[in-house]
Amino acid sequence: MTSFLGKVYPKIDEQWFNLRTFLFYNKSIAEFTFILIYFLVQFGLIFCTYYFPEEINLIVSVFGVVILTIFSIHKMVMESRIHILEDKVAK
Repeated sequence: MTSFLGKVYPKIDEQWFNLRTFLFYNKSIAEFTFILIYFLVQFGLIFCTYYFPEEINLIVSVFGVVILTIFSIHKMVMESRIHILEDKVAK
């Protein structure tokens, strides 16, 4: 079954399928990458609050948005991996 995205942008659909397959077989790499990203963002928060204390409201607000965005992408990627696993179990 081809998705709507696959009909409109077949190259993007192909790349997304390749990413899903890669993450299915390499979950540890994906998890480690997201842990590293979370670490870097938190380190950036500490760095920015130390050197720019007068901008604490802006820094914390941007930090919140960035963390929520990363978390959403992480969730979407892992759910996509689960869909492949469900398809394999159903067959």
